[in-house]
Amino acid sequence: MKRLRSVFAGILSAMLTVAMIVGFGASSAVAAGGTITAASQSTHNAIVLVLDNSGSMYGEPIERLKTATKQFVDKILSKDPQSQISLIAFSDDATVQDFTNDKNTLDNFADKNLFADSGTNVTAGLQKADEVLKNFKDTASTKYARSIVTMSDGWPNDSTSSTDQAKSMFADYNMYSVGFYPYQDNSASTFMKSIQNKGYFEANDLDALIQKFIEIVNVILNPLTIELSTKKWQQTYPTKETFYEITAKITNPNNNAVSDVTASLSTDKNLAITGNSKKTIGTIDAKKYRVVTWDKVVPQVEGSAGVSAVFEVTAEGHNMASISKQGKIILQQGVKNNELDFSKDTWAFENYVEPRGYALTDSDREALLHGLDSTSTEEVLANLSTDSGGKNDKSSGGSCFGFAVTSVLAKMNVASPVSRQQGAKSVHDMKEGKTGGSVHSYINYYWFTQLLDPVKSEEQKFLDKSNTTDGQKQQVAEIKRKVQQVKTGGAPVVLGFGVEYSDPAKGGAHAVVADKYETLKNRVIDGHTFNGRVHIYDNNHPDQQDIYLYINDQTGDWKYNVPGTTRDLEKDANSFGVKPGSDFSIWDKITGAHRGYLVFASNNTSTWLDKDIDTEHANVKAEFIAGWRTLAAYAALHRGAQSWEIEKILRGQYSDIPSYRPSTDKASRSDAHFVLPDKQSSYTVTGNGYYDYSLDYVDSLVSVKSDRAASATFSKDGDASLTGSKGSYELSSTLDSKKKLFTYTVSGKDSSNVSLDRTTAGYVVSGDNLANAKITANDADTTKSVALNTTAKKVLVTDDGSNVKAAVDKDNNGSYETVIASSDGNQNGNGGTNGGGVTPVAPNGDNGSHSTAANGSNGSAVANAGTETGDNAKANASDNADGNAKRLSSTGVAIVTIGAVAGVLLVAGVVIFIARRRRAD
Repeated sequence: MKRLRSVFAGILSAMLTVAMIVGFGASSAVAAGGTITAASQSTHNAIVLVLDNSGSMYGEPIERLKTATKQFVDKILSKDPQSQISLIAFSDDATVQDFTNDKNTLDNFADKNLFADSGTNVTAGLQKADEVLKNFKDTASTKYARSIVTMSDGWPNDSTSSTDQAKSMFADYNMYSVGFYPYQDNSASTFMKSIQNKGYFEANDLDALIQKFIEIVNVILNPLTIELSTKKWQQTYPTKETFYEITAKITNPNNNAVSDVTASLSTDKNLAITGNSKKTIGTIDAKKYRVVTWDKVVPQVEGSAGVSAVFEVTAEGHNMASISKQGKIILQQGVKNNELDFSKDTWAFENYVEPRGYALTDSDREALLHGLDSTSTEEVLANLSTDSGGKNDKSSGGSCFGFAVTSVLAKMNVASPVSRQQGAKSVHDMKEGKTGGSVHSYINYYWFTQLLDPVKSEEQKFLDKSNTTDGQKQQVAEIKRKVQQVKTGGAPVVLGFGVEYSDPAKGGAHAVVADKYETLKNRVIDGHTFNGRVHIYDNNHPDQQDIYLYINDQTGDWKYNVPGTTRDLEKDANSFGVKPGSDFSIWDKITGAHRGYLVFASNNTSTWLDKDIDTEHANVKAEFIAGWRTLAAYAALHRGAQSWEIEKILRGQYSDIPSYRPSTDKASRSDAHFVLPDKQSSYTVTGNGYYDYSLDYVDSLVSVKSDRAASATFSKDGDASLTGSKGSYELSSTLDSKKKLFTYTVSGKDSSNVSLDRTTAGYVVSGDNLANAKITANDADTTKSVALNTTAKKVLVTDDGSNVKAAVDKDNNGSYETVIASSDGNQNGNGGTNGGGVTPVAPNGDNGSHSTAANGSNGSAVANAGTETGDNAKANASDNADGNAKRLSSTGVAIVTIGAVAGVLLVAGVVIFIARRRRAD
């Protein structure tokens, strides 16, 4: 999922265009609204790669094809882990790897079955692709967009048969083709074009072959892009009412039209949609966009700064995966005085210049570029440092806009960088760190938001007013009005101004924060009269608290005043130069004058949050969380053959796993967060101490606790297992699901090996001792639980949305037919006596997915959790829920965990938020 995206830059003239990208100089959302009510079915990708394994591919070509295949698989699954991929290698006949989303299985198939031998029977490859796709079925919760990518390097055995076969499949599938021709071959190229209906890609060398596969990945994963914006309205007649307008710009970035497009809006409980939530768009032609608006979305709670509501827009079309984007609205309706505290709310260090463009960390760059259209992407890359994968190798010019926006967001309790630096409790506590480091990257990230559309549009409207004297009066009056609101609940104002000279090298623009208005009695400065002044936080002078913008809302005059400054731009930032509407070039030659102009005055935090950094991180990363109690003992994290010691991660000894510890009142009780290298692998943690670990994947959150254990394993499918457990344990799996009950928890004690595995039927709970286990299933509003009093080693837990049942396979025939417990009290059995039963079926029938042996005999599957025993278990039940809530609300994810105290009635639950994506770097 997502939260809000999009941002800005404005234009006055060719010279002003440069100046407006302000840079003169030198995480997490606090309260989310809740669970989003979404559609009942989502759409993911089912892709078949049909690969030429003929003799002409022998040598380096087949090796490059293996590399291209593996990169294709990695990129698809890292972006959409619920995708399914099938591989077909064809020569005289065809060899098939059926659908799976297990990367290792697919990689192994490529290594073993791509060896270049015999003929080029494209028809056989296409027939097998058609066969596996027809046998692959949608599920109740997931539909699949079906695509075929065929690669070949030459003329087929029978071109007519192959073309006829492909054309017979056009109506059912998105079909792409890749031709590899080191030497020009027009006839082969013509053939490859004939077997596609969505795109032909041609590679003339081995490096290009890999690149073309990546280009197809981008087409498949981005059939549409979504940009969100919001606008607040306050109606006074006939009744007083506040509501929001939500707009989605849906763009088709590719070369083929997308038909049957719809857009659906879903919200949490803090918003209510007036009218239809689903909009019919129809066809979006290639390289075009459509705009859809929900013009009245009404807040359901009274809010103050920091209270938010979450919404999501999902676009769907013919045979394409669902594309979703989440946004957040800050409900600022309080009366709090939001004037800045210079000891907390402002950065302690001054605006900086970086030597080669604006630098971002790898994860921040990935988050920023996520979901952008091609135009916005190019504008970002043009300013991004070459050290960060961009194209700018010149001086950055300053990040004043980033300083200003981040200060306001932190003041309004909406987004904060303090988790990036251990021990920091406020923005003012933050140390600058190194160029290109995490702190610079955070500030630069929000500097980039001025290059994106929603802010750009708002800024342009304000800037256009500076072309006339009357417009300048309106600008000054707007600044006065917005700054006056800060004292009664409004956000501080990000204010931009600039100065233009005939020599462009002398000009520039600057962004500051305005937080307080003061009325003056006709104060005269430089021969001009002012009737008010606005107090300023200037990131070029972070310690100076006597900086003001003097204004006259009757004449439109203004003057920026920095006592003691020697900088021309600060001295000339006023309305005393060439007047709006005058021919600047003529006046400048006669008088040597300048022209000052006001660029923007915004306190719309929702606009800046259209590209909220925490939300974007949620879309591209998975995160491992170690509870603070675990950090005293040795532990290590493993992915396949790779291992990382947790203590060394925290010391920064592994560059591939960044970590942070959010600030708390007691620093020693701060959980550790680790941003993982990829978001689809299974991970195992080992150690002999207390266990309190969670792994936050894109579509699932898996948590384990145990008084003591040997190891725990987590799977992206929502599976968890634990080995060597002693004392109490607790395993929890939350899916970004369309089901009503989306969180399952098993807790108990004295089971050495225990697992919670998701299957197509439900969850299978396996353990050495389930006699005292308890199963809980819940959503934001409902909690159902059953107690297991059984000697069985495996139990299948299912729900119908209102009732939870536990069943065992009493006669060991592969069917869990005997119900032993039900949350409504109805059951037809009182427990199984054997631990038999079949191994759980992997999700969507995928045998390549992770599953765990019932008795923990599968050594690669080991993960879970347990609460402490006795009184500690009782005392910590609520604490555990609270802790998980904090983790999930910081990711924008919605969960509800309701702790039950032994021997007492159900206590009130804690709502925990899940979104589809997570976590700041």
